[in-house]
Amino acid sequence: MSRNSNTIVRSRLSLTAILGLLITLSSCSSEPVDPTIAKVSGVVTLGGRPIENATVIFQSDNSNRPSVATTDASGAYTLYYSASIPGAKIGDHKVTIRTSTDKEDGASTPELVPKKYFTKEGQLTAKVEPGNNILNFALDNQ
Repeated sequence: MSRNSNTIVRSRLSLTAILGLLITLSSCSSEPVDPTIAKVSGVVTLGGRPIENATVIFQSDNSNRPSVATTDASGAYTLYYSASIPGAKIGDHKVTIRTSTDKEDGASTPELVPKKYFTKEGQLTAKVEPGNNILNFALDNQ
């Protein structure tokens, strides 16, 4: 093989490696893959105080799959449509928020949120718009 042939082969290999890297990096975007899903986050408070470890569920009128989150110590949450897809379907949702959970040993944690916020007839609704949504919920104690 001549010197020019080696240079051409190396150039093609380098170009192939660069293209592969660009494709890999472009697929690592934090944007949702599904254009019908938008990012949703916010803060949940009860009587003016943040609720820790509350489960927040957005159930879309257009999907059987809910988006779910758990609040942190500051009451903040970020919804996930699946384990790897942040957000919720764009459109109207029924929202439930509750703190009780059933444990494997049969025990459960007490419910701190009034029943009106997690029953089927619940009062909470939300509209998810395209883009980033900040949806805060200030719950009262009654």
